Amino acid sequence: MKNFKTLMFALFAAFILLGQVSTANAAGMKGKTPEQRAEMKSMNLKKDLKLNDDQTMKVKDALVEHYRQEDMCKMKKDKAMMKSDMMRMHDDLNMKMKTVLNEGQYKMYEAKMDMHEDKMEMKKEMRKDKKKMDKKMDKMEDKM
Repeated sequence: MKNFKTLMFALFAAFILLGQVSTANAAGMKGKTPEQRAEMKSMNLKKDLKLNDDQTMKVKDALVEHYRQEDMCKMKKDKAMMKSDMMRMHDDLNMKMKTVLNEGQYKMYEAKMDMHEDKMEMKKEMRKDKKKMDKKMDKMEDKM
């Protein structure tokens, strides 16, 4: 029983911390226009990938277009269609980035995007685990 309580406390603490981190990260982009998001992202990429001014402008233009399409796509009710459209848009963005960035920069960009995808997948799993944990807690409360 002591191990169960310790595990419950550790999971609860992890969820609290994850919530604070994801809220802080979401606040950076949430509510921003596609142009504002593209400006922030292109400046981060300029610093991380050491882009020149011409590359930065082309990346920003590609991102503005991508974020506009993404916003429109998110309004769709059909989840399957939305997912396929998002995948297509992601591929289109990658093709544009490949033409703008040199080989080394593109490899760094891919690695950065892979890390982002892994992070998002981890958050998704933690949300699933939290829902499972909430259900277990509700069942335990009902028994009391």
